[in-house]
Amino acid sequence: MVSAEITLLDPLVIEAGGAHWSEVPDPWNCESEREIDAISRDAEAAGFDGLVVHNVQDSVDTMDGATNTTVVALRPGQVRILNNAAMETA
Repeated sequence: MVSAEITLLDPLVIEAGGAHWSEVPDPWNCESEREIDAISRDAEAAGFDGLVVHNVQDSVDTMDGATNTTVVALRPGQVRILNNAAMETA
């Protein structure tokens, strides 16, 4: 695991309600679901600088139903690694 600082000034924030990362509610079409990757591309095109998805299943083991918050920075300058040593041992 790597500690990082992410700076988002105007992110699109979505409540996934426990959905899998590939079935997140589409904020532009309430009747459909999409992958986080596709939503982040549309968020960038709409002028957002990032994406925050609350209560989403994004782990490899989806059988346990655990949810997390996924944060997507859309520009490299928004992420600053805090502990480089963890990257070297991972």
